[in-house]
Amino acid sequence: MSDRRRNVFIMLVVAGLAIASVAVVMTHSVKRGLDLKGGVELVYQGRPTPQQPKVDSQAIDRAVEVIRKRVDAFGVSEPEIQRSGSDQIAVGLPGTKNAQRAVRQVGKVAQLQFYDWEADVLGPDLKPNPSDPNVTGGQSAGSVYSHSVSGASPSG
Repeated sequence: MSDRRRNVFIMLVVAGLAIASVAVVMTHSVKRGLDLKGGVELVYQGRPTPQQPKVDSQAIDRAVEVIRKRVDAFGVSEPEIQRSGSDQIAVGLPGTKNAQRAVRQVGKVAQLQFYDWEADVLGPDLKPNPSDPNVTGGQSAGSVYSHSVSGASPSG
């Protein structure tokens, strides 16, 4: 093969690869992140509480999962949720226009509250009276859905 033929062959291969690359780029959509599409980026920092005096890796991992569920409910496509350092979580929400709504939705604090729905369950000293069937429901309490299986034996 002469030098000229070899050069023409190489040029044809390069041109074919360039055409194939352009075809692939034209047929696939580009996923735009915060830098191209705009949006909101939130950074949360873990802080100790009386219940958990130290912010450890497990606490941050649990917080990431909670935030991921909230962002999924928010309906953002391609969210970026990742740890940043040892005690921070970065949340990127591309395409989100309302930053205040995102802060309210993602960063809301969960609260667990207990109510005494039946005032007679707890006495004046706020202690339950397990011997009083009017308070506990007696022997039938908790057995509403009981059932038995006869003839069954464990296989060995």
